Amino acid sequence: MYRIGIIAIALLFVGAFGLNGKHSKKGRHVKVYHRTAGVDISRYTTNDQIVGIDVSMHTGIINWDIIKRQGVDFAYIKSTEGADYLDPRYLYNLREAKSAGLPVGAYHFFRFHRTGKEQAANFLSQVDVRSLDLPPVVDVEEWGQYNFSKNAGYVSAEVQSFINNIENKTNRRVVIYADKNSFKKYIEGKFRNNPIWICSIGKAPQISQKWTLWQKSQRGKCSGASGIVDINLFNGDNRDWKEFLQN
Repeated sequence: MYRIGIIAIALLFVGAFGLNGKHSKKGRHVKVYHRTAGVDISRYTTNDQIVGIDVSMHTGIINWDIIKRQGVDFAYIKSTEGADYLDPRYLYNLREAKSAGLPVGAYHFFRFHRTGKEQAANFLSQVDVRSLDLPPVVDVEEWGQYNFSKNAGYVSAEVQSFINNIENKTNRRVVIYADKNSFKKYIEGKFRNNPIWICSIGKAPQISQKWTLWQKSQRGKCSGASGIVDINLFNGDNRDWKEFLQN
């Protein structure tokens, strides 16, 4: 009875406040946050920065017209994961974001236990890359991958295979997203021709090569989004932005 009471209290605490970080749930990459935490996106959209968000099904229901009116400049939407998964909200988010007039792109979460070739096939079967405003993204990070550990050389080679398959079929350069640790382990020094999107919460990225996008917050709040969004800043001015859109 005593142990059951402790467990019940713990469950109530988690339900009320949530958990930080990312983990794998039923084989899918998910994000869980404190429900009450968040950085209002207006902190970034009221200046001259080019600001975007990235979202997935875990963001919940999104009114993209409201998002657009807050000064958001672009949106990346999760499309696929691994070799056979499609985000259930991808097509809705894509259609509504484009309808609202936002430049949009799609990202794929890379799974270490599947080959780059079969993951590229999944992505290309679900995403019309040439119709998107933003170049495609591959998300490379260790979160949720601990049951599928591979040596760094193997993972890097399979990421390269994914990139080669996408670029050869679409003629668009693939952007690589990574957190700082995953960048150093799998990406650094190996992908000089691909734009880098680095996750560095709170502090400007300090990596060995030029970065294009910076994920500054994973706890962004936007009117029109029922859940938390990631907030991203573009490294450049309007002319650089137009060049990026042409990648």
